[in-house]
Amino acid sequence: MNSPLLPENNRNITIAGLGNGSAAAFLAAELSGTTTKSILYVTANEGRSLETAEQLRLYLGEDSQEMDRPLIGSLPWVEGSVYNEILPERFSIEQRMAALSHLLFDSQPRIMVASIPSLLRRVIPREVFDAFSILVGRDTTFDREELARSLVSAGYQPVETVEDPATFAVRGQVVDCFVPMYPLPVRLVFFDDIIEEMWFFDPQSQKRVRQLDELLIHPAVETILSEPDTLRERLYHLADAAGYPSSKTRYLLERIQLGDEFFGMETFTPLYHQELIPVTDYFPESILVILEDPESLKGNAIDHFEAERERFEGADSENRMVFPPQEFYLDPNALFQWFHSQQNVTLSFSSPTDLSIPCNISSHTTLSLEVKRARSDKEEPLAPLKKALSSFLDEQRAILFVVPEEPVVSPILKTLGDSGFSPTLLPTGRALFPLELKKGTLYGIRGYLRSGFTSEDHGLVVLSEEELFGRKVHREARQKKFADAIESLESIEPGDYIVHHEHGIGLYGGIHLMRPAGIPGDYLLIEYLGGDKLYLPAHKIALISKYRGGKGETVKLDKLGGKSWEKRKLSVSDKVKGLADQLLSLATDRALKEGHAYPAEDPLLYEFAAAFPYEETADQMKAIEQVYEDMGESTPMDRLICGDVGYGKTEVALRAAFLAVLGGRQVAILAPTTLLVEQHLRTFRERFSSFPVEVAALSRFQSAKNQTSVKERLSLGTLDVVIGTHRILSRDIHFKNLGLLIIDEEQRFGVAQKEKLRFFKPNLEVLTLSATPIPRTLHMSIMGIKDISLITTPPQDRLAVKSIVSPMKPELIREAIQHELARGGQIFVVVPRITGSRGSTRTIAEWLEFITDLVPESNPAMAHGQMDPAILERVMVEFLSGDRKLLISTNIIEAGLDISRANTIMIMDAQNFGLSQLYQLRGRVGRGKVRAFAYFFVPPSSQLTDHAKKRLQAIQRYSQLGAGFNLASEDLEIRGAGEMLGTKQSGAIAAVGFDAYMEIVEEALRELRGEPPLPEKDPELKIDTTGYFPEEFIPEPTERLRYYRWFATARDVTHISDLATLLRDKYGSLPQEAELYVELMKIKSLLRKIGAEGISISLRKCLIHVGPQTAIDPERLIDLMQREGRFAFEGPESIVCVLPGEKDHIERARTVQSHLHSLLNCVT
Repeated sequence: MNSPLLPENNRNITIAGLGNGSAAAFLAAELSGTTTKSILYVTANEGRSLETAEQLRLYLGEDSQEMDRPLIGSLPWVEGSVYNEILPERFSIEQRMAALSHLLFDSQPRIMVASIPSLLRRVIPREVFDAFSILVGRDTTFDREELARSLVSAGYQPVETVEDPATFAVRGQVVDCFVPMYPLPVRLVFFDDIIEEMWFFDPQSQKRVRQLDELLIHPAVETILSEPDTLRERLYHLADAAGYPSSKTRYLLERIQLGDEFFGMETFTPLYHQELIPVTDYFPESILVILEDPESLKGNAIDHFEAERERFEGADSENRMVFPPQEFYLDPNALFQWFHSQQNVTLSFSSPTDLSIPCNISSHTTLSLEVKRARSDKEEPLAPLKKALSSFLDEQRAILFVVPEEPVVSPILKTLGDSGFSPTLLPTGRALFPLELKKGTLYGIRGYLRSGFTSEDHGLVVLSEEELFGRKVHREARQKKFADAIESLESIEPGDYIVHHEHGIGLYGGIHLMRPAGIPGDYLLIEYLGGDKLYLPAHKIALISKYRGGKGETVKLDKLGGKSWEKRKLSVSDKVKGLADQLLSLATDRALKEGHAYPAEDPLLYEFAAAFPYEETADQMKAIEQVYEDMGESTPMDRLICGDVGYGKTEVALRAAFLAVLGGRQVAILAPTTLLVEQHLRTFRERFSSFPVEVAALSRFQSAKNQTSVKERLSLGTLDVVIGTHRILSRDIHFKNLGLLIIDEEQRFGVAQKEKLRFFKPNLEVLTLSATPIPRTLHMSIMGIKDISLITTPPQDRLAVKSIVSPMKPELIREAIQHELARGGQIFVVVPRITGSRGSTRTIAEWLEFITDLVPESNPAMAHGQMDPAILERVMVEFLSGDRKLLISTNIIEAGLDISRANTIMIMDAQNFGLSQLYQLRGRVGRGKVRAFAYFFVPPSSQLTDHAKKRLQAIQRYSQLGAGFNLASEDLEIRGAGEMLGTKQSGAIAAVGFDAYMEIVEEALRELRGEPPLPEKDPELKIDTTGYFPEEFIPEPTERLRYYRWFATARDVTHISDLATLLRDKYGSLPQEAELYVELMKIKSLLRKIGAEGISISLRKCLIHVGPQTAIDPERLIDLMQREGRFAFEGPESIVCVLPGEKDHIERARTVQSHLHSLLNCVT
């Protein structure tokens, strides 16, 4: 493609008059097709750098990027100052090292996007990077122990299971490694010292993805000991200059030599190398440099360098061991000299001059304003857009409409399609260059574009849903970590309480290899009251679960062989049957009522969905569809939406409310506290601001005059949505046409209020929201009795919460608070206790005084559970309204509060919080559209326990990986089950444990429905041998327990085969004992399918004990016996099968499976 804008003969040009950054990236994409050089695209800041990379991927197509050789790369900035004494931010460092690897070793031209701060920062020498890089390939020889040592030297961390970048694991003949430059980890399978196989594998499922022939392992960190002999000398020279005590210097030297991470580690990066070099040394000798918005670039470079110089002077004045900024950063003038030594294209947003080329690309500011104004017109909100589209098509322009979801499910594209525009949907990753879009055609494509533009030269109009309908924050679907899929049993340690299905509660004593009758096998030890011991074969692991009964419960052991367990189960069963009967009655009553049907087909509904500023998660979208389906039926809806704070329940309620208003009905929203009323009022008003929906509140914060007005408008029908506490249930409140009641946290209302609710909602659509998670087991048990939508997918914003772990430094605390105040935000400061105690730095009152003195303009307030409720409420409302900028509190911050302006949280004495608490606290910020920060302040490294260090490293790391943990803890699940089923059930849960309770609930509901009871949980297996996983094959006890559990609870034979493949992939060839265990588990699975109670296997025959609950059809069985002579009856409830007498136990087990498959054909 030729363009008059492209440089010729390497001359430098300036293109001016660009309307926006989207147009700038479009020009860069066009330039990339006209040069054989690599391209460096320079932006003023990191946010614009990330945005530009996304836009280039849209224009150039993801299908042009190979898995391990992407065309478009980013050189990330390691956020923060090198002079802050914080833990290294590994994720950004790893990604930066990945970018350097691409620059150093990739020969193909590529586009690298980088911000000025990122380019200023120096990097490790090329020769060091090269020396610590490892190239391995299939059929090459490599000593595994040497490989492991090399990986540690290069900054990789050894782990049990590889899930995260810069980690590795060695298991016998298998080595797993996750190199940051690749999107997936790699598994290397050795035969002796020869690499036989290499393939990428999925870190969540651990399943193989595709093979590869060659793997480049690059360094993962900059702190590599490349000059260990001279490091000691340089360190002591630095210490002497700062007057640093020799004892502390020796301690620091020891930490560095051991490879430990410590606070302020980045500050000493120059110690590890003779010299850090400019990052520009990694680029090819001749490249094309695209400079975006030059007016900002130089200023940002100077500001950044000077800010670091000031921080250095402050640290130096405190006699800290610090290197001057020129050791870490390139001088801004030197960087710009390098830019101008290369071929340049400057993209300017300023007006063209005589020295620049005018850009023939214009923005859509007028159209955007017209669309936003028209959205208040209920009749035709999309009129300006439709008019503009018709005009563009008449002019024979190609129109590209960029939407944030797959085009096939885009609400706005569907609406346009219904209006006759018939958009052509392009697949994600479809490259736009060379430009081959048909003129006079509307296209839809998934992408992330802040603003659209019109290119006259190309006859192209690019429209952005984000620009026209508000910003959609991109949310990656956060996959659960591999470990999160594990059932609760795997977290068990010796000494934990265990529940045996038949024998009750005991103490777990670990896995033991035993040889009863000379047959080796793994056995789980369970100790009961009086010291009695039960050794449970590993293949019976499905009979046990970890005891979970809620906090504060006293656990009593059962007597092995005693009657206490059966008595408690019977007592709980009686309670559950009463509850189940009540649930079924409610469901029957509801089905008989007549409601109003709301068809979800109004075009305005699609537009309302398009105005949601985030991408819906899959769970959230499913919940919305379920609500629409419920409201479209004549039977009144009664649905519970269950999900953690911030997971998107409120948006589901907003969609339901909007549908009701479109149907001509009023909506009442009931919240348990005035604080939540105020929050919902703000949220609903903001979401409905561009739509003809009237919203008001009724609570004691409204004046008497205002309340009177609200009541009148409700009775007249001029008020569409009212939000209030139980005040809206009062007799003096009259609705003209109430159609939908939304209840937030129903379990928090009092008994009298709940009785009013039952009377209040006989024929209404009812939607209940709960932030207390309920377990999926309960959800499945009562499905069809109570309608429940679970939103369990935590959203992941494009700008993840930045986590910083640091010792308590007043200057860092001040800087963080002032930074948040400067951008108009608010700050949470969380302390562990009110009065302070051992391990706490200050009391909450002392923290208030400290922060008031440190940053007076923050106007801090204090909140804790021992305050007068009225005062506490007033303080929280002041913070919610923005009158207070900083709130110091204990861990009692209102669980349901969602304050989008609060984007910094500081957790003082973070070592005193548990990991799940830290995750939940961090989740209270980052709800808005700007970068959020979470600071975890702790004592110096030397005062932290190893456990506390690991906790803090985990929370810092997972904030960046987007993997995260499941924040719904067991205690929350138990509380959720109790609240859902009634508080009387909490004692029953504690009596038998959570898992046993869920089984009893399921059994009771099956009985009431008239369904047959479930087959025996664990069929008995009698055989003169056993299978197990030898310790030499799976060394870690927790890993062995994990796999025993997985195999024992597998759905079917196919699932077991998949698990065996996973096991081979991860650990290599299965030893005979493990192979036999797999085959025996297949037998058990087949026995469950036919409803058998057990099997006895000998050399010449096997005896299958079917019992009265078998699923086998007698007539089919008799027909099978007549056709084949290998089956016969032996007694009224047993079937005998003839075996050929194989002495090999594995082959014998496979023959038994063949017989069981034949019997499976007799199942009805």
